[in-house]
Amino acid sequence: MLYAIAEELGSVWELDADKTLYLPLLEKLAKSDETVVREQSQRSLISICEALTDTEIQNTFTPMVVRLAQAEWFTGRVSSCALFFHAYPRSGA
Repeated sequence: MLYAIAEELGSVWELDADKTLYLPLLEKLAKSDETVVREQSQRSLISICEALTDTEIQNTFTPMVVRLAQAEWFTGRVSSCALFFHAYPRSGA
């Protein structure tokens, strides 16, 4: 069920003007113990990231990646590794 949610959020975000709306839920799914859920949430986050403006990347997406990197469990840290590549070039100073 969580996999299906992560998968649908990767495509339904295109219907909403506020693309950052789905980031908190996908952040929670990126911390999931289940590998397939975690990887699908990463793919969904990457697809949303590509449509965000530089300001949204700096104010919303990059702090989320940093929170994942500082997570207590390895699951969040693993997810942040997949997202750093997409956040870093546009995150500014």
